[in-house]
Amino acid sequence: MTTKIIYFVFALLVSVAGTAQDSTKFEPQLNTVLKAFQNQDVSKLNTVLAENFTIAGMPKGFEKQILPQLVEQLPPFDSYKVTKVKEETNGTRVYLYFVEPKTKEQVTSNFLFNKKNKIQEFNLLDDSEITTQVIGQ
Repeated sequence: MTTKIIYFVFALLVSVAGTAQDSTKFEPQLNTVLKAFQNQDVSKLNTVLAENFTIAGMPKGFEKQILPQLVEQLPPFDSYKVTKVKEETNGTRVYLYFVEPKTKEQVTSNFLFNKKNKIQEFNLLDDSEITTQVIGQ
């Protein structure tokens, strides 16, 4: 019985250590995203974004026009915290939240990093509900 408990604790520690190690792998890219918001400078993101990145809920092909607006309209976050790292078929998804400096409100986000460690999916507003209205029909 004691041996099973020891194996369980060991397996738990290995999985937690693996997640922590995975999150530090993307720390430079996440710090670049944080600095882009702090300085409201979208040009900093060019080094960490995949060429054909997407933004959840936004029309495909408009990402490069929408991203500067997001950076300008959202607060200059003062920090972030990675909550989960998950391997997927197309790369590694990192779940995190950014912290708004004045209210300490958390903005839940997730980014899918491709095999080259570039952000393929820039899902900044994870909890937002986006409604599309077609005009003229």
